[in-house]
Amino acid sequence: MRATYVLNGMVTLIAGVNNGFDQVNSQTNGKTAEFAVDLAPNSMFSLNTSYYQGKGMVSAMPGTGSYLDVLGTINATSKLTFVADYADAWQDNALLTGTGTLAGSNILNGKVLAANTTVNAKWHSLALYANYHIDDQWRIAYRNENFDDPEGFRSGISQRLKSNTLTLGFAPVRNAELRAEIRQDRSSGNYFLKADGTAADTQMNYALEAIYQF
Repeated sequence: MRATYVLNGMVTLIAGVNNGFDQVNSQTNGKTAEFAVDLAPNSMFSLNTSYYQGKGMVSAMPGTGSYLDVLGTINATSKLTFVADYADAWQDNALLTGTGTLAGSNILNGKVLAANTTVNAKWHSLALYANYHIDDQWRIAYRNENFDDPEGFRSGISQRLKSNTLTLGFAPVRNAELRAEIRQDRSSGNYFLKADGTAADTQMNYALEAIYQF
């Protein structure tokens, strides 16, 4: 359930209540409260701030989860747009499924966790975007993402993830786009699995995409 109130042409307020937190089926039957403020002082700049707090983020362990997201957009010109998205989150009584051995276990601060270790987990991320429309059909975009997961609650191991993505987009018609992307991911640990079964701290991804907007 969500309520939206337009205070004026520049400020919009949002409040709501959701089942669970960030999963489809809540394991705790808890509720999450959401609050948001959207600011759009002019056509060049907008700032959207959202905050969520509730029970049952992932596991059935009792504990409160909180999530703060701040999204800023700058339309520098009619063709050039910059976006910054910062997120900060934490979870009380986060259950980390350790095994007590290195294989298949969570690793926190260089130590292998015992089975079913409970911690108060925190994580945060920052994503920076630049998008430039060359003309009505062609555009190029760059995205830089940083994700810090010190307890390994969201990604499985204690690590910092960094990625860089370059996108070339072509829109043959107004509601369709073809994309070519190249992306590099880098971790502070050996997080990625190579084709030969060994672990690595870096991976490359290449993608061709077709998107149609209804």
